[in-house]
Amino acid sequence: MMLPFRWALIGVHLLMLLGTLTNAILPDNYEGLTSTEKMNILWSNILNDIYPIDQEGNYPPSTVTEQTVGDLLFNATFLKEVFAEGSDELLNGRPKIISPTGVIGQFELIVSPGSPYTGVFSSGSYLALGRLSGDPDGTLTQANPLKPFFAMKFLYNGKKSENLFAGYNTIGQSMLDNSTSFFRHQLSTGYDSTSDGAVNPSQDRLLATLREVVAGLPGGPRDRPQNTGILGLVAMASVKWPSGEKEARTFAPFRIVFTPTAEAKLFRQTDFNYRAQMVREIPANIHLFSVTAQRSPCDVFKPLGELWLRSNLVAGHYEDQILRFQQPFRQWDPSFITPDGIPCDTNECGPVDINVCPPDPSGNYTHNYQMG
Repeated sequence: MMLPFRWALIGVHLLMLLGTLTNAILPDNYEGLTSTEKMNILWSNILNDIYPIDQEGNYPPSTVTEQTVGDLLFNATFLKEVFAEGSDELLNGRPKIISPTGVIGQFELIVSPGSPYTGVFSSGSYLALGRLSGDPDGTLTQANPLKPFFAMKFLYNGKKSENLFAGYNTIGQSMLDNSTSFFRHQLSTGYDSTSDGAVNPSQDRLLATLREVVAGLPGGPRDRPQNTGILGLVAMASVKWPSGEKEARTFAPFRIVFTPTAEAKLFRQTDFNYRAQMVREIPANIHLFSVTAQRSPCDVFKPLGELWLRSNLVAGHYEDQILRFQQPFRQWDPSFITPDGIPCDTNECGPVDINVCPPDPSGNYTHNYQMG
């Protein structure tokens, strides 16, 4: 049975890592290097493999076909590799079927003074690679809408990277408002997953495959992703940047939201190939997103900081087909709430069912992942 691209994206947060590695480029001692050395290597590889512009001013389209998507999305063995420990390059022979094309740059996350969190969410400044992607690569239509996604890679001294993923939703924004702007809406590390278990047979089959994969991962239940709509931030809060030293105690936000700035919203896609236009028109040293954080499922969002693009954006083969963003899957649970956060009863609004929070007359509690 062929799986339409619309339904293929229901489990997108758990599938954004599927990709191809044609040649391993990283040196054998890569993981033991410093954060700066790793950034220099990756950025050099990216710049040395950028796409040529065709006569119409566009980049090559993705070679992923609907047949490829349909064949691989229901393959539990294939999907399990998403969660496998690995390097910053992808495994050999894996076709990238979700977000196969994008643009990448060097970003700076500036966390405001007084942050209650640890790791890269503590007060300070953190350099990372950031990739903006948005299926599809072809002409934008109501049936083929832009689907903005964002990934960040934080590099550490002598240890593997930690990665963050955010998105708008699994269907695409054009179906809702005809927008082709990447910066029209907020991007969140968790969004409404109430579409799980809908009546579409292909969607249900995909979700069943994902649950099979997740259930077979090592460790206990809290070491595995909670659902298709949310990814934990625990791993990034558990280590200091760039040293890679473990935090004495981890305080992790439940969810963070990236809100496009007024400056970012001035950018409007007019070309069908959004990547080429973003590379041409978005400058370095621009404040693209304001960042807010939610301490628990039962707490309000509060300002965390700012996200700046520090380099020019580029698009190329290494970034699209070789660079790997490792899937984070350690669950958030109430033990990571900051001391002054609103406590959560695990049975009411913790990891068992994060859609349900106690009612509050002030409106401080949220049921909607897209709140920010």
